[in-house]
Amino acid sequence: MLIVASGGLHGKSDYPPGTAAKTADQIAERWGAIGEMGTGTDVPMDAEERKALNAAAKLHRRTGLPIVTHVSDGCARCALEQVDLFEAAGVSLDRLRKNGGPGIDTSITNFVPRLRRAGVSDATLRTVLVENPRRVLSFVPPT
Repeated sequence: MLIVASGGLHGKSDYPPGTAAKTADQIAERWGAIGEMGTGTDVPMDAEERKALNAAAKLHRRTGLPIVTHVSDGCARCALEQVDLFEAAGVSLDRLRKNGGPGIDTSITNFVPRLRRAGVSDATLRTVLVENPRRVLSFVPPT
């Protein structure tokens, strides 16, 4: 049985001590898999978050591992900034895609504009894109 140490800097407040002093290369060399990476709602993103995502990009280029990310509070501009950063860093953007499909980014780049044009309110979009996933992902089974 193999055990792979995965890593991810979920949110800046969760970064381990000393992360700010490390380079993206130093951060990337510790991971065997890329866990969930996250950013806040600042646009442009915070410099430490940018460095963490660049570390994930370096590891991806070295290993081909996929990168799983999130943005805080359903910030669509933040998600697109992540995509721009990864594209500029040479990340293979077709890895979120399977069998030539459109990829997970289609929910922001394709469906959300269609829903808005169809008259779906921002409040409803927030429920669908932020509140429902938050409720599902925060599930804690009863003890």
